[in-house]
Formats: sequence, structure tokens, C-alpha cells
Amino acid sequence: MTFSSHPFHAKAHAEFSQVTTTAPACFCRATQLSFLRLISTPAVQQHYGIQSLTNADALSILAIQLALPTVHVFDEPIGTVKLWHKLAAFNTPSPKVGMDAYLSAFAITGQLRFVTTDKDFKQFVKHGLQLELITL
Repeated sequence: MTFSSHPFHAKAHAEFSQVTTTAPACFCRATQLSFLRLISTPAVQQHYGIQSLTNADALSILAIQLALPTVHVFDEPIGTVKLWHKLAAFNTPSPKVGMDAYLSAFAITGQLRFVTTDKDFKQFVKHGLQLELITL
């Protein structure tokens, strides 16, 4: 949603425009950290034709987003870690699953709708993830 040149920008922006103070967009610590990592990565900036952003710039952009009345920062719901470990317990090496399982567990235990472009989250629907998949 941050980079207008991203192919999913319009759809993500349309989804975000539907949030309200009673049905807000939610950030947790993990999504804040992931946002900062991605937005300040030179390869990502170059790929989307964005001028170089410093960590301070990235933090400022995050602060603007978090200050919106339709955005809430949630603490980890009770039961998240237990469910995260259950969802991440794959019998194969799957390094990306750790974060996906954590975000899914967070959304499930917090009873939050999870909006993403990442099809890999479909595997967590059977565990109760309320998934909204944005596609082109």
C-alpha cells in the first residue's frame, strides 16, 4: 500500500479505505518490524522506483500510519504463542512459515480478519484464520 508503483497498490489502498475506527486496520510489533525492514531495504526501494529512505524516514512513515484514527496497534492476544508453535510445527524446513504462522496465530487468537496478497496463508484457514486474499 505504501509504494504506488506496486502492482497491488490500488487494491490494497481500496481495502484500507474501508477501515473505520470500529473496524480498524491492525498492526502488531511483528508487522511494524516487517514494514520497517521492507520499506528501508534499498533493493525494494530500487525495484519500486522509490527514492532512498533512511531508517528515520521509515520510522516517520510508520508513525504517520499508526497515528491514523482507523489504525490500532494490538498487543499479543492470550494464546498466540501456543497456537503459533502449533501452526509452525512443520516436519520440513520452512523458514518463512515461522512468521506466517505467528501472524496467523495472532489474527486467530485476536479474532481479526487478515488481509494479504500472500496465498501461502490459505493453509491457516482450516485453523480459523479469517483470510481475505487480495488478488490482481
